[in-house]
Amino acid sequence: VGSEMCIRDSLYRNQQEEEKKEDLETAAEAKKAGSSNNKQNSSGSKKNKDLKKVRKTINAIIEKFSDEEGWLSSGQLGDQLGKRLPDFDVRNYGYSKLTPFIKSLGSYETGRIPTGSGGRKQIYFRMKEER
Repeated sequence: VGSEMCIRDSLYRNQQEEEKKEDLETAAEAKKAGSSNNKQNSSGSKKNKDLKKVRKTINAIIEKFSDEEGWLSSGQLGDQLGKRLPDFDVRNYGYSKLTPFIKSLGSYETGRIPTGSGGRKQIYFRMKEER
């Protein structure tokens, strides 16, 4: 029983460290995106309009495809975004991957579930509950 708790504690610490690292990477990408957006100020209002459209589309996708607890896999979200907004590309917003972009929006919770023995985790999103 004691060794199980040590293993669980170790897994929890590893997950916490991994999440901190991802959060730092997200913050760095957001900062980089913010500075590149300042350079492109003339297209700023168009980007804001586009961002509203993207948020609205993400919300609609989550509402339609999420499970009973509101969670949707990042893969399915990306797939549906590509179908509904074929011109959408996170690189236009200064991000290299979908997860940091979604996190930067601040409207979504992130969850990770281990998949298989390779240590990889599937990332899920759901809308944050309004308080």
